[in-house]
Amino acid sequence: MSGRALIPRREAEFLGWSNHYTNTIVEAADHYFLTDEEIAALQSLQADFDEKYAAHVSASDHARAATQAKREARDELEETIRKTARRIMADERVSDYERKEAGLPVHKSTRTPVRVPTTSPVGQVVASDRLEHRVLVTDSGSPTKRRKPQGVIGCEAFLLVRDMPSFDPEDYSLIGIWTRYPEAVEFESEDGGKTAHYLLRWINTRRRTRPLG
Repeated sequence: MSGRALIPRREAEFLGWSNHYTNTIVEAADHYFLTDEEIAALQSLQADFDEKYAAHVSASDHARAATQAKREARDELEETIRKTARRIMADERVSDYERKEAGLPVHKSTRTPVRVPTTSPVGQVVASDRLEHRVLVTDSGSPTKRRKPQGVIGCEAFLLVRDMPSFDPEDYSLIGIWTRYPEAVEFESEDGGKTAHYLLRWINTRRRTRPLG
């Protein structure tokens, strides 16, 4: 037995197949031994399907045309909206209130100031070799995480090499602005065996910092 389905599933194929089937049966009804009622029902339902299918195709064509017309109308409207909106946004006579009422964005005229860092960087020597330290820097507000505070680009690093530390920032020398950690610090040969003391402070994107000490 053939594996082909009795009735095609695709409607376009079904339309042709059903018309062929119906016409063949009607024209040779005596050979297929169907009743008059069955023949009449077949003809009526075939005619009804043909009409409904034609209406469906027409509606689909109209829908596609309507969709395209809508798309073109929107494109034209959008172009005009953008053109007029640019003029309104650039016109000093129009207030921000009026722009907002029209649904337009209102841009801030002043920038939000970048805050001076309120926390401190915490340095830790995580590796050392002859005449070299590798210093990891974290934030005092979140010492277990490596991220910098918001608005901070890095930290200023100051160094003092001698046995005893100093509480006077003037005794320390700026050795760089660290932005990635750990940071490598190299020493001169005459510094071997001495103690390195660090002062660190955050610096924001506006190059503002807290006082040392």
